[in-house]
Amino acid sequence: MFELSPLLAYETGVHLGDGNLTYNKKWNLYRITYAGNSETDSEFFECVLPKLIFEVYGKRVRIYHPKGEKTVLVVLNSKEIARFKMDALGLPSGNKNQLKEFPRKLKEKYPADIVRGLADTDFCLYFKDRNKDGIAEIPIIEGCFSNEAFCSEISGILFRLGILHSTRKVVSHNKYVEHRIRVEGKGQFCRWMEKIGFWNPKHLAKADDYFGNFPAEF
Repeated sequence: MFELSPLLAYETGVHLGDGNLTYNKKWNLYRITYAGNSETDSEFFECVLPKLIFEVYGKRVRIYHPKGEKTVLVVLNSKEIARFKMDALGLPSGNKNQLKEFPRKLKEKYPADIVRGLADTDFCLYFKDRNKDGIAEIPIIEGCFSNEAFCSEISGILFRLGILHSTRKVVSHNKYVEHRIRVEGKGQFCRWMEKIGFWNPKHLAKADDYFGNFPAEF
């Protein structure tokens, strides 16, 4: 129905990060919604993502800004695409905590593209001042997930790509569980940019600023 490709793998990563699929047979509802922060991610959700979706699926999206919220919604209504995501890719309708693994064929053929899509929507990129000298010289890429399978799947891909990382489980208020994965240090950051990279303008701007002060060593 739709060709398995690096772009499809990337869009699937975006879906895994900030996407949601809603299917209701009774209402004949087949909808995919991507939600982002309108203050920090507007360029990605209003420019990058709509073009990507059109290139992958040949469909136009609708963009909404809920009143009183710092949210941008990208909405795609399509039975054909929703059924493809559910039947061919195994993505669930509703809560993504149901998901036990990433789409296998995409993970095997295009692992870096899936992770890039996830990182562009659901990871943080920041820099730590290790020596307390006012220079934030240590880059950190970090993702947090309630679904342990996400952390495990990403970790497996990073191992395949030769990117060193750490994982840990964090429990807050004695009941909320998060599974975190982190890539830290200039060497691993350079390897990430070589093997995976970013397409989100927010992350790219931070990376450019960092490498302006600390040249890359690929």
